[in-house]
Amino acid sequence: MAVAGVLLAGAGFFVVTEIQAHWFYPGLAGVWVGTYFNQRVALKITRDNGTYAARFNYIDVGIDAPATHLRLGPKSIRFGIPGAADAFSGTLDPARTWMAGQWRQGTNVNPLTLTHTDKPAVGPPLADADCAQRPGSDLQGCWKGSLRSGTRQRNATLRIAEESNGKLRAEMDWADWGGHQIPAVSASRDGGLVKIRFQVLGNFEGTLDAASGQLIGPWRGFGETNSASFSRADLQAEQSAKNFVSASPDELQGHWRGMIRSPNGGLHFVFHIAKMPDGSFSAALDDPDEGESNVGCTSAQFTPPHVSIMWGGIRGIFNGSLKDGKLTGTWRQYGRVQPLTLRRDS
Repeated sequence: MAVAGVLLAGAGFFVVTEIQAHWFYPGLAGVWVGTYFNQRVALKITRDNGTYAARFNYIDVGIDAPATHLRLGPKSIRFGIPGAADAFSGTLDPARTWMAGQWRQGTNVNPLTLTHTDKPAVGPPLADADCAQRPGSDLQGCWKGSLRSGTRQRNATLRIAEESNGKLRAEMDWADWGGHQIPAVSASRDGGLVKIRFQVLGNFEGTLDAASGQLIGPWRGFGETNSASFSRADLQAEQSAKNFVSASPDELQGHWRGMIRSPNGGLHFVFHIAKMPDGSFSAALDDPDEGESNVGCTSAQFTPPHVSIMWGGIRGIFNGSLKDGKLTGTWRQYGRVQPLTLRRDS
């Protein structure tokens, strides 16, 4: 899906088989940080039992992807993001203080320098307890809303923590493409005015409307200014309402796994399909190869045996049928149509 690439910014570790276990690169493991098109990025390299593995984090769009095909020389390093056309090739400082080279996204090639640091790229993400609604704060909590970009509505969730001294921390989940825990660059409150700024996605400046209980104000992002409103949400209750348990192979709800081919290998998909209390269906998609998770669907329709699920945020559509315990059909995205078969995850 390469959302981070489109924006020009983002599962366990993947084994890097290109590096023999007995090879050792002192000082390589750790966090390497940099900036690409005004977006913060970080490469995290680990070494376990003689094997190196890496992940690449597009911090400001909430995408954390495995970095595979890692190749090292005495003074060189290369890695890529599976399923996407993103790849880095550069020079590695012998002292392991920096790496510098070219970051390729499709046909675009631009310089990128990453600096080794012993500090986290950003602070720790907010825990559920940090943003749980509490007495004494009318702002702390989870807030869901939709943001307009051009002719499209994008769904977002704000998580806000307010300390006793009034200091704010904020994050955003962008459900339409699977970006999660995107840290705000700054968050503040001056009387009734709330300001939250994100590095890439935009800025919110609004007030808490006592009558409606909503956060209301302008959202400035992607070259536009549009009105936005956020209402309090109980995410745990929403998740509890979803039923993933199927009583027979002919029922749609459940967790499904499949794979499509891509120019750089295979892309593994996981569909999480839930039946709601009113009988309708909800679906989310994981694409672990590109670091996207819990991408919310726009619509999910099931007229046995036919299944149609649309993900408007990533312009993806699955059309198929449920038969013999499998979902068999096609995946359409950005004009490309590919066969896709998913099997229930036991």
